Amino acid sequence: MNLRKLLGIAALAVFALPIGEAAANDITKSLVYTEGGDEDARSPWSGSSISYDHFSAAVGLKRDAELTWNPVYVHGVTLMPQYAISNHFLGRLRFDLQQELTDSDYTTKKHETEWSDLFLELIYLGWHETVTDIRLSGSLRVGVPFSKISTAQSLLVSMSPSITASRSFDVLQGLNLSLTGRFNQRIYDATTGQYDGHGIIGCADTSCDPLRNTGFRNSPWDVSVGPSVTLRPVDDLILSANMAVGMQHLYALGDAEVPVSGGTEHLKPRSDDPNNRYISVFGLGVAYILLDELTLSAGVTTAGAQQAPDSTRRSPFFNRLTAFTFGLNLDVDALVAKL
Repeated sequence: MNLRKLLGIAALAVFALPIGEAAANDITKSLVYTEGGDEDARSPWSGSSISYDHFSAAVGLKRDAELTWNPVYVHGVTLMPQYAISNHFLGRLRFDLQQELTDSDYTTKKHETEWSDLFLELIYLGWHETVTDIRLSGSLRVGVPFSKISTAQSLLVSMSPSITASRSFDVLQGLNLSLTGRFNQRIYDATTGQYDGHGIIGCADTSCDPLRNTGFRNSPWDVSVGPSVTLRPVDDLILSANMAVGMQHLYALGDAEVPVSGGTEHLKPRSDDPNNRYISVFGLGVAYILLDELTLSAGVTTAGAQQAPDSTRRSPFFNRLTAFTFGLNLDVDALVAKL
């Protein structure tokens, strides 16, 4: 299985990773809402950001890690406007553009530019339970397919509700522990990824089916759960760690007609055929607020299938899918206010 397909598997797990720029934006820029900031002074656009990030897969750092050396290095821009609908609800939009700077088989063209799906999210900032000091919050994310991966998978729309229980502690400049559960529902036009065309004119019988699709089954829904911790040792420094495990349910395999000598043979899928994939995510991040409008961030993320193609178990903390990121996060509202 090549790196592009493995990264595609990881992309199916739409987990909220509180690392790097996400930690800077989602945590520090939203504290004004969740920790009793000045409601009259804040702008409704507070938390809107533009990020510029770099990404590199760890497997490319070791030349003999695989039969062929195939390093991947990508840079990209994330646009994330955010608007406070009320004191309890935020509306957020996210769109990413990225370009590979290397010449790997992750993309089909040299220095190809790719774009993400468009994500619209309604965020409920939460209810504070005063006895336990626990805050319950949630969100509903809707994804509109624009990316090449989603198009190839024939994705029509995705919907992802989540709920988070969190508690803050008076440790150093702030410690926050949280547990998030998320459910993803995806609606596809086909049960597997599709090719643009199989190249055989007039081929309409079932023997051409393997040429019309990738054979890689789509996941109509998945569920994930995991903890995260955020620590601010000093005012401008944020350390974060998170982990999540998830299960992706797959479309069931159907019967097949296979041509044999003298006719066709009807085949049924194995009774023990696995209809689920199991995903794990682990991340470490650090963010430094250089200015009110500028945050520096770095992180390491490992996200992908728990089981390797040879049926061995991958380490959830560091494996060939581990990626390093670093970047800049610009708080648009803070910049406009200063200008």
